[in-house]
Order: sequence, then structure tokens, then C-alpha cells
Amino acid sequence: MTTGVIKDGFGSMKASDTYYESGTGSTTYHPFSIKKRSAVEFNISAIDRNSGITYAHIEKKENGQWKRIDDTVKIKPASYDDDFVHGLTKGEYRLAIKAPTIQLNAVSYTSSSKSKR
Repeated sequence: MTTGVIKDGFGSMKASDTYYESGTGSTTYHPFSIKKRSAVEFNISAIDRNSGITYAHIEKKENGQWKRIDDTVKIKPASYDDDFVHGLTKGEYRLAIKAPTIQLNAVSYTSSSKSKR
């Protein structure tokens, strides 16, 4: 049995852990670090089928500023296992999520290091 805690914001993220967040209508940010070049797979499930779309994107910290590094991903209501994958280099990142106030999202990521060829 899997258990979790639902929060309005869960803060920082750790690979392979699942976090539950109730939507706030505003963007929430969830920092994480990559120690070496990796393929990082994010999984976001928008659980409430009667709610609106959840939006997500990734930002990287460069010279003390957060820079968006990808396009917005749309997660439709009642979608499960919506995945998106990024090749990320060593550094500090954050996942930005914007969800309607009645939406509940399950969020996780996994990372596997990749060498340059």
C-alpha cells in the first residue's frame, strides 16, 4: 500500500519519491539537483477528472537566475502517467506546476546517469 501526504506545496523533490499537491491556481516551484548528466523522467498525474488542465515546465538556475529550458507540458484531467523526459546536465533545477484549485496532482521523477558519446 502506498501512502502520501497532500499539501498545497511540497517544496523540494527527491528522485523516486511521489509527492501529492492540491492545486492553488498559482505556479508552485519544486527544486531538485542533478549530480551528473542524466536522463530525467517526470511523471505527473492530474487525478480529478472534473478539474482543468495542469501545466508544467522545467527551469535551470544559471548565474543566480532561473531560466526556462523547455516548452509547457499540458496534463489533462484524469490523466495518469503523463511522462516527459529531459536530458539534463549537472546543476540546480526546479519543476514549475500550475494547477486549478480543485485539482490534485501526483508528481514524481526518476533519473539515470548518461555518459557523453
